[in-house]
Amino acid sequence: MKFLYIGTLTIFIADHIIYCTTKSTKVMKQDIHPKYKEVTVNCANCGNSFVTRSTRPTIKVDICNNCHPFYTGKQTLVDTAGRVERFNKRFAKSSAAQAKA
Repeated sequence: MKFLYIGTLTIFIADHIIYCTTKSTKVMKQDIHPKYKEVTVNCANCGNSFVTRSTRPTIKVDICNNCHPFYTGKQTLVDTAGRVERFNKRFAKSSAAQAKA
């Protein structure tokens, strides 16, 4: 095995195969990454809270594993901005119009 050094380039020959490597002189920048710390996650639906790690100061979720139908096996309606009520109003109007006809 033969080694040949040319500046930052290293060339070595082993079993009739030539390998080339370079020495990296770049240094990583310091203090550019956000701090990864423990935060509390709060559920808006059931009020459950738990601790996890994140770069954000607090996390607020609409639905968590304690109230999600997939994990609980119970079907619940999660109302976002009154959409269920608006649907029920429109459905009541359309069913009343169909009953008259």
